[in-house]
Parts: sequence; structure tokens; C-alpha cells
Amino acid sequence: ARYDHAVAYATLFWPDFVLHDDCVFFHPPDPDTYRNWMTQCKGDRSQVEAVMNHHHIVDIFLHSEIEPNREIVLHLGRVLKDMWQCRLRTIFPERQFKVELYGDDSDDLRDYQITVFQERG
Repeated sequence: ARYDHAVAYATLFWPDFVLHDDCVFFHPPDPDTYRNWMTQCKGDRSQVEAVMNHHHIVDIFLHSEIEPNREIVLHLGRVLKDMWQCRLRTIFPERQFKVELYGDDSDDLRDYQITVFQERG
């Protein structure tokens, strides 16, 4: 095991989410990108969060020496979902979040995506 790997994995599994304009993101958004998505999503902050926070599971480990299969990608997606839900409750206990994992019935591993957004009234 290596310390630098541990720090990188910790950031992936237990991220420091940030608040921006009543939205929660993995990192501060680029202002132009944020404005563009707000326009495209007609001001729906939850939809903007979902789009800007989504990740394709297989893209997380682009340079892996191991070829992923459905079971590996699905397992990793489920672990990330559970950990991100816990982390969001820890940082923002007053807010309601949805962490969704998509593609779990697909044969194409690129379809496996995970995203985070707030549930708003």
C-alpha cells in the first residue's frame, strides 16, 4: 500500500463537497459552465447538480491494468453510492440528497453512471 494512493482513494470515497449558489458539487464549478447548465436546465438546480456531478464508473480508473467487468463496476458503483450518501449526510445534515446509480442492467460498462443531487420540494 502507498500513502499517495490512500489519499487519492479517500478523496474519491469520502469527497469534500462544496456549496455553490444553493447547489452541492464535488468541486467549485466553472462559472461559465454553471451558467450554461442553469440556462439549459431552465434554472432547475437539482437537474444542474445531477448533470454536473455525474461520473461514468469506468472513467474513474481509465488507466487501470485490469479490464473491468460488470460485477466490478457495479460493486464499485454501489460502494460509492453508500459512501457518498453518508458523506453528504455528515456535511449537510439539513439537506436531502439523492445518489443514483444508473445502468446496472446494461451490458455496456460505459452506461454505468453515478450522480448526486438534492431533492427539493
